[in-house]
Amino acid sequence: MTRKIFVFFFLLLMGSTTLAQAEEKESAYERVIRTGTIRCGYIAWKPYFYYQDLNDPSSKTGISFDLMNTIGKTLDLKIEWTEEVGWGNIGEGLKAGRYDMACVSMWPDAPKYKNFLLTRPLYYSAIYSWVRADDNRFDGDINKINKPDVKIAAVDGAFSYNLAKEIFPDAGIASISPMAQSAEYYMTVVSGKADIINTDSDEMAAFLENNAGKLRMVKDVEPLRLYPHVMGIPADSPQMKDMVDSALGFLIDNGFMDGIVKKYNLELVTPQKGMSEK
Repeated sequence: MTRKIFVFFFLLLMGSTTLAQAEEKESAYERVIRTGTIRCGYIAWKPYFYYQDLNDPSSKTGISFDLMNTIGKTLDLKIEWTEEVGWGNIGEGLKAGRYDMACVSMWPDAPKYKNFLLTRPLYYSAIYSWVRADDNRFDGDINKINKPDVKIAAVDGAFSYNLAKEIFPDAGIASISPMAQSAEYYMTVVSGKADIINTDSDEMAAFLENNAGKLRMVKDVEPLRLYPHVMGIPADSPQMKDMVDSALGFLIDNGFMDGIVKKYNLELVTPQKGMSEK
């Protein structure tokens, strides 16, 4: 009798363990299809995602906000803006399953390639170095930035940090918290805590709307890089990447991306229509 009881509880325990493991193995794609909802992690960073009224959480807007809502309509899925995150910890939330996508456009780098899947390019932008309006030390020679006494503003663990270390390995870093807002990032240079910030013209234009004349592009130099913008998907969900990439291809081919760039008056370059690469 004692042995039967032992066997019963052993099987019960094994069944519970197997059920728990099965639930843990549900991919983001499977969860999205089951619930009919894409839960979005997002970053408040103008012009991609921001609040028209900082005191009103419902006043969300921006190019990524519009794009994801349109992807939701294309796929017949609800878009839920689940969690605001920082540039340096996007992957943690994806891995933990707190959200199904990082629904804000971002530049790819090695940590992103290694830790989660990336969508096909949404559009492209050129990255330049920017300085205070009265700082002309680097005009005509970007290599002058690569010195220990020059500090570059960069978000810890994010693209800006990796880009700075790749292109200017000898320069110093003025570190910014992964949860910092865009204004804090740019003010690091305005305040003199850093000398350089690396970003594209659209992000800088969003800052200069309320800070005219504070920063300018380093003159007479080529762009540092031309980068695609992508979004992040959990590593366990290649089917979800295929689904989102197909929706993006449809929107590109039908002019949506061109229209949204014009709506926000951006300098982003959109992919060519008819390109079905994923």
